[in-house]
Amino acid sequence: MKARTITRTAMLTALAMALSYMESLLPAFTAIPGIKVGLANIAVVFALYSLGASHAVGISLLRVGLMSLLFGQTVGWFFSLLGALFSLCVMIPLRRLTPLSPIGVSVAGGVAHNIGQTVAAMLVMGTTAVAYYLPVLLLSGTIAGVVVGFVGGYLMRRLAVYVGNSNEKVNKHSHKLQKERERSMSIAIITGASSGIGREFARQLKETLGITEFWFIARRREPMEALAKELGVNARILCADLCTTEGIAAVEEALAEKHPSVRWFVSAAGFGRFGTFDQLSATEVARMIDLNVKASVLLTHAVIPYMEQGGRIVELGSGSCFTPLPSFNVYASSKAFILHYTKALNYELRPYGVRATCFCPGWVDTEFLSIATQTPGVAMPRQTKPLLSVQAVVRRALRAAVRGRSMCVTNWYTKLQHVLFKLLPDSLLTRTWTSMLTTNTEPDVPDAGEEEGHA
Repeated sequence: MKARTITRTAMLTALAMALSYMESLLPAFTAIPGIKVGLANIAVVFALYSLGASHAVGISLLRVGLMSLLFGQTVGWFFSLLGALFSLCVMIPLRRLTPLSPIGVSVAGGVAHNIGQTVAAMLVMGTTAVAYYLPVLLLSGTIAGVVVGFVGGYLMRRLAVYVGNSNEKVNKHSHKLQKERERSMSIAIITGASSGIGREFARQLKETLGITEFWFIARRREPMEALAKELGVNARILCADLCTTEGIAAVEEALAEKHPSVRWFVSAAGFGRFGTFDQLSATEVARMIDLNVKASVLLTHAVIPYMEQGGRIVELGSGSCFTPLPSFNVYASSKAFILHYTKALNYELRPYGVRATCFCPGWVDTEFLSIATQTPGVAMPRQTKPLLSVQAVVRRALRAAVRGRSMCVTNWYTKLQHVLFKLLPDSLLTRTWTSMLTTNTEPDVPDAGEEEGHA
């Protein structure tokens, strides 16, 4: 067992004992014995999700045993032990085999704990009469479980980036590779780092403690080299066209060669064009799907085995992903895919201590709009201002990712759109959207070369 894991276990055991003793000093909430919140279980629930089942069992049993030795609670020890065993026997399978949240698992554990204590009371007193208290105890166990699960879940979200998850299962490589990763540096990988939102993620992640190297991935080398020089960071520059099999393979080969320990992965590369089905070329359609969907998924799957404890994945969605949008159809649909994919991925990664967040901004002050609307004759929004500050939206995205949220909508009117899109029929929303479009009469401009930055 690692020294860090032993230290965490000892700290959580001490916390559980302190909470248990503190609760014993509080006056009884009711005249019915056995009704209490069970604050010590906050540490147990946290350990179950952060360190694993064996550590949660150890912390629970150590707390019961040490409290009995210190305070001479001979009979109380038996009650606490049986309650703890019943609770653990329910929470551990639910944690592993069901999609229940920490609150759901904690509620089941609280109910089982009170059942265990009722069984202990029947054994000690030699009568089944105490079973009449069971309905009230089950209700109190439910309420206590909600409180404990909420607090435990909140602590896990707040501390995940800092304390990680020792029950990590993401790494599918050998023990030797794990040792190599432990000796390697913590890195942040950012696609689309040459401009727009990707570049701003690099600037703000520079302030994150513990990141010792950045990997910048985009097509244009010069802007990435300038960014690395501006930030004064140790950076690995990977020039790759992620729309191609070769570009994705180049990133996969770099990962396999260096075995990095990845703390942050930001998928910020994207491409968008306004236009109806008969205005977009096959190349433009393929590029939107390949970059926004295919590359995002393949690179995310390639990076996940190298994610470290408490790692964070940020996928760039869009404020356009919530409803069908004619003349912006392919781009908006690709971002709708990313939103659903990231939400499901965040759920799949929960047992492994890694979280994924889909970042859905509105119109952001980047070069995206000038590129997306550059073709004359296509429909484009009549009004996009005021544009959102790229610094503000990235800051909000990072805050949401640290908190483990599956989705982040960055501004009030995009949040309002999100709510309305759930309530109103698509036909009404489509007519409203098309009424807000105008025809682009500006002459075509050359492609800027890199299309990162999202609507």
